[in-house]
Amino acid sequence: MLRFLLHRPIAVFMSLFALLALSVLAFLRLPVSLLPDTDVPYITLSVKLPNSPPELLEQNVLRPMRERMLALNGLKSVESMTQSETGSLRLRFEYGTDMQLAYIDVNEQVDRLIPLLPAGMERPLVIKSSASDIPVMRIQVVPRDEGEMVSTSDVTLFTLKRRLEQSEGVGLVDLNGLQKQIIRVEPDQALLASLDLSEGDIERAIQQANLSIGTLTVREGNYRYYLKLATHTGNPEVLGNLPVIRPDKSVVPLKKIAWLEYATETPSGYHLFNQHTGIVINVHKQAEAKMPEVMPRLYEAVEQFKKDFPQLQFSVTQDQSAFLDVSIQNLSQALLWGGVFAFAVLFMFMSSWREPLMMGIVLPFSLILSFSVLYLLNIPLTIISLSGLALGLGMLVDNSIVVVDSISLKRSEGLSLSDACVYGTTEVMVPLISSALTNLAVFLPLIFMSGITGALFYDQALSVAAILFVSLACTFILIPLLFRLFYRSSATVEQQGSRFFLFLKTCYHQSFQRVWLHRKGALIGMSLLIPLSFFLFFYLPKTGFPEIERYETVIQLDWNEPIDVQDNRARIVQLVRQLQPQLVHAEADVGYRQFILNPEVYSARQAVIYLRYPSAERRQDTDEWITKFFRTQYPSCRFVLSGAPNAFEQIFISNQPAFEARFRQVQSNAPLPDSLATRIVENLENFQAAKPGQGFDFETAALLQIDFNRLGQLSVPYSNLLRALEIAFGNYRITDIKELGRVLPVIMMSHSSHPGQVLQKIFVHSTDGIRYPVKEFVTIRYSRQYQSITADASGIYQSVTVSEFENLSTVQNYFSTLAAQFGLVVDFTGQWFENRDNLNQLSLILMVSLALMYFILTAEFESFRQPLLVLASLPIGFAGSLLLLWASGGTLNIMSGIGLVVVLGILDNDAILKIDRINRLRQHLPLPQAIEQAGLDRLKPIVMNTCTNVLAITPIVFSSGLGADLQRPVAITTIGGLIVATFTALYFVPLLYASLMPQKD
Repeated sequence: MLRFLLHRPIAVFMSLFALLALSVLAFLRLPVSLLPDTDVPYITLSVKLPNSPPELLEQNVLRPMRERMLALNGLKSVESMTQSETGSLRLRFEYGTDMQLAYIDVNEQVDRLIPLLPAGMERPLVIKSSASDIPVMRIQVVPRDEGEMVSTSDVTLFTLKRRLEQSEGVGLVDLNGLQKQIIRVEPDQALLASLDLSEGDIERAIQQANLSIGTLTVREGNYRYYLKLATHTGNPEVLGNLPVIRPDKSVVPLKKIAWLEYATETPSGYHLFNQHTGIVINVHKQAEAKMPEVMPRLYEAVEQFKKDFPQLQFSVTQDQSAFLDVSIQNLSQALLWGGVFAFAVLFMFMSSWREPLMMGIVLPFSLILSFSVLYLLNIPLTIISLSGLALGLGMLVDNSIVVVDSISLKRSEGLSLSDACVYGTTEVMVPLISSALTNLAVFLPLIFMSGITGALFYDQALSVAAILFVSLACTFILIPLLFRLFYRSSATVEQQGSRFFLFLKTCYHQSFQRVWLHRKGALIGMSLLIPLSFFLFFYLPKTGFPEIERYETVIQLDWNEPIDVQDNRARIVQLVRQLQPQLVHAEADVGYRQFILNPEVYSARQAVIYLRYPSAERRQDTDEWITKFFRTQYPSCRFVLSGAPNAFEQIFISNQPAFEARFRQVQSNAPLPDSLATRIVENLENFQAAKPGQGFDFETAALLQIDFNRLGQLSVPYSNLLRALEIAFGNYRITDIKELGRVLPVIMMSHSSHPGQVLQKIFVHSTDGIRYPVKEFVTIRYSRQYQSITADASGIYQSVTVSEFENLSTVQNYFSTLAAQFGLVVDFTGQWFENRDNLNQLSLILMVSLALMYFILTAEFESFRQPLLVLASLPIGFAGSLLLLWASGGTLNIMSGIGLVVVLGILDNDAILKIDRINRLRQHLPLPQAIEQAGLDRLKPIVMNTCTNVLAITPIVFSSGLGADLQRPVAITTIGGLIVATFTALYFVPLLYASLMPQKD
């Protein structure tokens, strides 16, 4: 077949160029995104029940919901947290679960629960997490005059939002920081009392004026008309003329007994940009939209906004496209420079320009053709698939080097040009195919891994497989054709190589002779690397994922004090003012948030602050200052500093603590008693790394105690008392005036004095019409209670988290003893256990890969012992990987674990070539001469393979961005393993061959 193709070069080249054109077209049509399209296995349910304490909300809402959701397929865990008036239920599913079906199932369960939930409660909001939850950009809208927030909100809601939604590729436009206009009604309490009126009379007058007559028609002759009310209640002046009927049937205009005016509704939350109050627009793209196409349209829209609304200031922040561009650009440059370095190293070993040129043609040819395979497999260009191509780039050059070297060897032995191309290629086909199959035996099992690792590296495994197969096909077809084309006018081919290679060959020959004379000692010395690899594997620290360089910090804080949202905002403005010289910009969402995609539970005392720094070093220094600031200025504040979320963390990184101990009562599904919880927290002082979780936080609550006996004696309906309290202590919404799609609330403003004074000022009517002060029936006392209640599938728990620890059994024994001391049960969970499971799964994949490699090598060598020579060299290569990882300050994490698997697939290539050559030479040479000659014959491809592989991935080590940060541990372990594997193939494998196989096998 090969000889047939050699004599038809034009047909072959035309066919290849046609495939090349199709591959270019496939490359242009490949979707580009940051990460693979993977479902995020989380669904969050958010619930609200006004005026309900955490205990009531947990018992009547969250607990039934948790029990109902346990029947869902693929559910891994269920967690809930309840605060006053709000709660959330977080469902976590196994990776691989169809989240669209899971979302439908959750909504069905919610619909079945609605009849069992408290009357009047809003339907729980079900939010399915996805990679698109991270907005592609945030647009800051800040009025030049802060007093124009209401008009700014109208412009943002009715104009800016709608324009952005009309942009192609935009999926959702989410807003926070809107402030609404209301009609403020403030009764004159003294005048009401003198006229024997109440707030209820004002409420009835306004509600009746806002009633609609519905759809009525009247016929007049041949025409029919729709009837509409001519009155308009949408402004304070009209409302002020409404009649309020007194008990004696006389009428008083509303404006005589109350002040009515336009006002701004008291915000329950704010958005800040730097130190100014504003509005933020979160823009989410559609899942199938291409970010490089969406972002220019959004920037064009923002520029148009600046022209159309000069009274507003616009800024774009947290642009995820910049993150995408930098990550993919840096990884693409690493891929390009790796190819350039790999090509350049060929000139160091070759004596002629022809061999490097042949490989320089095959390299881009194979790389471009691999894009068509990615297109057929529906794999987008992401940082994962690009890193797979970078790893396969070195392997791609390996095949070409081996084939060129084999053809040159046959030509130097005296064969004709055509025979040398045919026999030189066919001689190495079997070992190259075996090497490719052993590589695939390592990478393809990654596809079948469950959980995070399998989801993350599916694309990488397929991209490596694609480039390997394309490389083999191009090498076996193109290299013989090019070799015959370039050397058809030459009588012979120089086999020696360049001066550099001749010098290297001489050094190797001399060193191998010395090693051969002391082969037992050398073999023992190199074998010591095997226990070293096991020692380093257990010695290196274990983490989940490598550290990612960041320029942003997110502060999630809870002041842990009963402050209102205005005080919260003032504190954050003070903090940002001090930090401003160190920042590029700052954002903050204070109190309750208005985002639709808002699965978290927030309160007036909580906030989320985003800080953007000019450099990673500035971030580290300033974060230390922030930590010190909170601990000294606000010691009771609970805060967490973390990196800004990105799409990668949204999909793959859990927010679980490293270790969590959950305490529960044995016989009661209730929070721990106050005194017992306090004693547990006091015991944690002996364990510095432990911190109490949210379930241990307390707050002071004002409890209203109602005297029901007194209500009965004076014939005061309980409903009348509750309405009076709502008016007194809240911005009581009388009604909503709707006009042209706009909703204008009419609010009766609350009293702003001390609660005890409020109870003296407000009155309630009995069934006989007699007015009584509310203080006759209500007393106030202050009590210490839990801020929140945390629960899981087993019920209510209160947790203690540990961020760092050295010995797991010591930590578990400590908390087990503590639980037994107080008669509690304790469960252990956390990210550490999941990381251990992931590493165990990688170990299992490693064993399966070794078994597959052994079977493949046994079939190639037709021997049961010779594959053991290859496998014995693998632990030595691992020692090189782990040594370089330790020297670079790395950790053994998911990424470096994948790097070890990558090394496993690469290490065997050189050993296979060496053993195959020894076997062939042993047919006509004694064993010592065959081993020595095989080392000289395969020196060039072995050393060149190492140089090209190392140089192909070295740029990743020095690149920046998310792609490089993730793939750097893979590159480091691969480089270390390849360097040591070179010496293993040159020295260890032949020595072991001579020791274990002195006779022909």
